[in-house]
Amino acid sequence: MINCRRSPAFTLLEVLVVVGILAAVIGLLLPAVQKVRAAAARRACSDHLRQISLGFHLHHDAHRVFPSCGGGLGPPIAATNGTPFTPSTTQIVGQTVTNFYAVGDPSAGPNDQPGSWGFAILPYVEETSAFQQRTWAKGVKIYVCPSRRTATPQIARDDEFGSYQGGGWAWGKTDYAANGVLIRGKGMCRPITVVTDGTSQTLLVGEKAIHPSIYLTGSWFQDEPFFLGLSAGVARQGTSIFRDAPTLEFIGSWGAAHEDGANFAFVDGSVRMFRFGTQPQVVQALLTYAGGEQVGIE
Repeated sequence: MINCRRSPAFTLLEVLVVVGILAAVIGLLLPAVQKVRAAAARRACSDHLRQISLGFHLHHDAHRVFPSCGGGLGPPIAATNGTPFTPSTTQIVGQTVTNFYAVGDPSAGPNDQPGSWGFAILPYVEETSAFQQRTWAKGVKIYVCPSRRTATPQIARDDEFGSYQGGGWAWGKTDYAANGVLIRGKGMCRPITVVTDGTSQTLLVGEKAIHPSIYLTGSWFQDEPFFLGLSAGVARQGTSIFRDAPTLEFIGSWGAAHEDGANFAFVDGSVRMFRFGTQPQVVQALLTYAGGEQVGIE
C-alpha cells in the first residue's frame, strides 16, 4: 500500500519568522563581538607599548642612555629607480613648511644616530636584521595599534595636507610617539637618572593622535616613517589627548582609535590608559621628568 502523506515542510510565514529571529539574535551578538574585538585590540596595543618600553630599557642597558629621536641631515639614499634623494615633507596646511630627514644609520652611536628611537631600538625588539641592513621597507608589528591599521609598509603619496618624497619606497610606520620632552633630538641622549620626578610619574612613549583619513594612504602628515629622525611622526610634546577624528586639532597631540582613551608607557615600564579629554596640566606634568609636580596618579 502506498503512503501518500506529504513530508512536513515550512510555510513561508514560518521561514520569515525564523529569519526574523536569526536577524534579531545576530543584531544582539554583533555589539558584543565588536566589544570583544575592541578589548582585544586595546590589550594588544598595551602589550606593544610594553615591548617598546622594554626596547628602550635594553638600549639603555647597552649604552647607558635612552635613544634620541635622531635628526640632522645625512647623505642622500637611493630611490627605487637608483637616483639619490633626501626624504622630505612639504606641509601645506597653515604655513607651507618643507622638512628634510636623515635615515637611521646602524654604524652610528646613540649620540650620533640620525634615525629615530624607532630605528635605534630595532635590535632590542627582535628586528636586528632590519637595523643592520637598513630595511626601511619593513613593517614592525609592535609599532602599530591593531585598532588603526596593520604594519604593512606604505608608499608615500601626496594628499590634501602636503607632498612627500619617499623615493618610491614603501616605508614602515608607527602609531606610537616618544615623550619629546625627555627623548630629544640627535646628540641629546639622556640616562634614566635624569628622571627625578619618578619613573612611574613620567611618560616614555604613547599613542599619538592621527587623522583617521591617513591610516593606510601613505601620507606622511604628522606620520613620518620611524626610520627617519626628529619628526612629529615619532615624538610629541602636546598636552591634549584626542580620539581620532577628522579635525586638525590632533596636530602635535596624543590620541587613539580606542573608545575610551589612549595608552601610554611610563619610564618604569608600566602601561596605563588615559581618557580622552584628560586635563592638559596633568599631561604636561607627566611629560616633564624633573619638574617636581605632584600628579597624584596611581
